Amino acid sequence: MTQNNFNPAAQSLAKAEAMHKNARISLLTVVICSLINVIFICSFDRYFLFSSYLSQSLSVIGTALYVETEMIVFYIVFAVMAVISALPYLVCWIFSKKYHAPMVIALVLFSLDTLLMLVDLILFLDLSMIIDIVFHGWVIYSLATGVKFGKQRKALAEEVAAMNAAQAQADAEAASGDVVLEDSPEAQETRVLSFTRNKSFYGSAVAFSIYVDNQVVATIRNGETVSVTVNGLAHQLAVNTPGGAFSNVIELPAGSEGKSYLISGKLMSMAQNLKLEEIVAEQPF
Repeated sequence: MTQNNFNPAAQSLAKAEAMHKNARISLLTVVICSLINVIFICSFDRYFLFSSYLSQSLSVIGTALYVETEMIVFYIVFAVMAVISALPYLVCWIFSKKYHAPMVIALVLFSLDTLLMLVDLILFLDLSMIIDIVFHGWVIYSLATGVKFGKQRKALAEEVAAMNAAQAQADAEAASGDVVLEDSPEAQETRVLSFTRNKSFYGSAVAFSIYVDNQVVATIRNGETVSVTVNGLAHQLAVNTPGGAFSNVIELPAGSEGKSYLISGKLMSMAQNLKLEEIVAEQPF
């Protein structure tokens, strides 16, 4: 019997979980650095780059007033304000593990924080802040990635659950004997599947892998056409990249007719979109 257990959604879900986890690590880093800077700026006149600019500025103001007036109350008040300004990021980090909205909120807050930094850069023409902006940009990118993949997690989890349920049903049918056997007429037939990959600038140097029933049967490069021979049983077809981007899964029904497919999509850091579709020949009138 043939067992169609190809589940690219599970691998896509694992990638989404990993990217979302990396974004949460960046968010936690912002929280930790912001809180440490409250003490670090006053004690060592130094600060960590991955902190909130608002909390960093409040700490600097409190420290400056303390040095000028020698009244510790100024430092304490502004230190408390700096800690409070960092707490929303901590709340977002805690709840972003389960919910999507906190990551969106964190991205908005940190984007506004970066905007505040840009305003100060323009007003005071402090070029030393450029490196801070670069690090802020990296955090924004990381949080944006978390927002993107965090949104995908729920849909992918539902797809994985549905495919697992379908596989369980297929296994149950196999156990009952209600399946197509390898020695059936369909299994003895052969048919040729043709895959054509669109030319694209993005990812042009990357070879894609063609999957049939969870097995790599061929690789295809930019603009190429390759042929794969399979038997007449039902199969599942998909394409993926070394970076973990998976196409949709196409169900190939049992039969003897060969088919042609087109592989398209762009590979970018924030958007990996592969599409596998059947090429339907136009019927003559």
